[in-house]
Amino acid sequence: MKLKIDRRFFNRAYWVLCAAVARFVILRGGSNSSKSWSNYQHLVLWLLKGNENAIVFRKHGSTLRNSVYENLKMVSKQLGIFHLFDFYYSGDKREMVCRIGGNRIVMSGLDEPDKLKSIVGIKRVILEEADAFTVEDFKELVRRFRGVTGIQFIFIFNPVSENHWIKEILFDTPHYASRAEHHVFTIDDNRFATADDYAELEALKEIDEDEYRIYRWGEWGVIRAKNPYLMHLRRNLNATKVIDNEDEGIILSFDFNVKNSVSIWQKWEDEDGWHVQCLREIRMGGTEDTDLEAICRIIAEDYGDREISFSGDSSGNSKSALTKGNAEAFKIVYGYLSKHGCEFLTYNKLNSNPRRKKSRFVTNAITKELGANFAIDESCTQLWADIVSVPCDAEGDLDKRFCDDNDVGHLLDTLRYFVWVFCFDIWLDVKKNIAVPKEFQVDDNNAKNNAY
Repeated sequence: MKLKIDRRFFNRAYWVLCAAVARFVILRGGSNSSKSWSNYQHLVLWLLKGNENAIVFRKHGSTLRNSVYENLKMVSKQLGIFHLFDFYYSGDKREMVCRIGGNRIVMSGLDEPDKLKSIVGIKRVILEEADAFTVEDFKELVRRFRGVTGIQFIFIFNPVSENHWIKEILFDTPHYASRAEHHVFTIDDNRFATADDYAELEALKEIDEDEYRIYRWGEWGVIRAKNPYLMHLRRNLNATKVIDNEDEGIILSFDFNVKNSVSIWQKWEDEDGWHVQCLREIRMGGTEDTDLEAICRIIAEDYGDREISFSGDSSGNSKSALTKGNAEAFKIVYGYLSKHGCEFLTYNKLNSNPRRKKSRFVTNAITKELGANFAIDESCTQLWADIVSVPCDAEGDLDKRFCDDNDVGHLLDTLRYFVWVFCFDIWLDVKKNIAVPKEFQVDDNNAKNNAY
């Protein structure tokens, strides 16, 4: 059947769906980006082209009428093809049926498992507000819908948390990510958005920077800690596009684990006071020191002609099962940096890791005093996620159990080590203006040994 429909009805998400061929199609994005509407436009036109069926899921069946069902009706009216379909919404029959071929779009909630047993011949599975689904829901749907060549699973959602299973599985797990298409949409992709629509989203920047990132820009959100370990670093104050100060050297702060992490810093003082900035973060996986060489190669390529100081996790001074030959990680780092062309290297040894509670006090005091002069590049997404999400426990110490359970806090540790090893001179200035409780006082005589 030939239809002539004005192309001006469609936004970018529609054309992305027309071209999508992967098994998993991810439509992630902000508010008012036309993800859902474009999906319904594509779905009703797709229904006219063949004899396959589709199913649209929401977590709860009670929400289907005012969302999926009404949207399908409105889209078919907008496109002038309402007369080509029959719509049903009563009892167990919630469908949009094509009058030409008899194929259909079924609507179901995942809280209605009995209604799924009779559904066959499904070619497309759409998960609306996919962030509401669990990983067990996902595994059950993938198992249930099979036996049809070319089945597509389409996920539509706002990326409310980067710790969500969708990111872990469909973005970060190679077996799934390699069979997925990832698309991001914002209000800028909706040619019908109004000035008021933009104004509402921009207003979020003033009241909730995390929601602003999610709903304005479609970026992954972070579940905020109620009692964060770091209290004075905020994206709207400290996140920026950091410019490398080429007159200053480079400082590396490492955390060693199965995945090794490093943050890259600079620090200097001028007539405006102290300046601290984090240029970038690097985190690479692996179980041996091959990833350490990859990290050092990147650093050498970008900063090899500079003076480089490095330190970090004191475990790097000891033999480790995580390195080839149980070698000391910092000896490996020094060797790899030298191998790849870094000539001006200084290792600042940290004899033992700082007590997390004392480290918190010192770091919070410094970041509060420096304000916007303590800058972290906006590209340091994992560091920012740690800053926002890592909490304190009931005693005011870093919640290590939370970090271990969620595999977070590694970049935060690199920040703590950087402050502890390289910012003692800043601390000497800051502590003049504050009352330091006895448990957080620092022995200046031992400062050179990082004893604080």
